[in-house]
Amino acid sequence: MREAFTILIEEVINAIVKDNERIWQAIKEGFERQAQENEKIWQNIERIWQAIEEDRKANQKHYKRLDRKLTAIGARWGLMAERTFRAGMKTIIEDLG
Repeated sequence: MREAFTILIEEVINAIVKDNERIWQAIKEGFERQAQENEKIWQNIERIWQAIEEDRKANQKHYKRLDRKLTAIGARWGLMAERTFRAGMKTIIEDLG
């Protein structure tokens, strides 16, 4: 009887060990799949950051061009304003004698 009980316990233990191995294998495979998904996600994030950086650089060039144009317009306006001021002062001085 004791021997049958020992055999039964060994069979139960073996079944539990096999079941645990199956469970751990499933967990390991799940972690591996998750690691692959994480890698894909990080690759997508990197691709997005690169696109953002390229866009930022392109916009920076546009802003520099816009700044140069605005500076040129300001310089022209300044010259026109100066000419107008001088003409006005000349008229005032001539009127005063």
